[in-house]
Amino acid sequence: MLSNNNKHSLDRGEHYPPIGNFINYHISQQKKSKTEIAKALGILPKGLGNYCKRDTLQFAVLWKLSLVMKHNFIAQLGEYL
Repeated sequence: MLSNNNKHSLDRGEHYPPIGNFINYHISQQKKSKTEIAKALGILPKGLGNYCKRDTLQFAVLWKLSLVMKHNFIAQLGEYL
């Protein structure tokens, strides 16, 4: 039997796809500019650029990006599980 200290650390969450790469790729495939996407999200273009550099993002941010960009990032990430 596993101790409580180790049962949640069995190679889970150590390797995950960097979401910033997904976002950056899909922005490059869009007809909209980064400025237009950022404006639709209600953030500055620099903030959108920062999202593209991150390894992780909050669920709410992924949700909003999915709606604005019409791409389901959440389902795409689910394919990696």
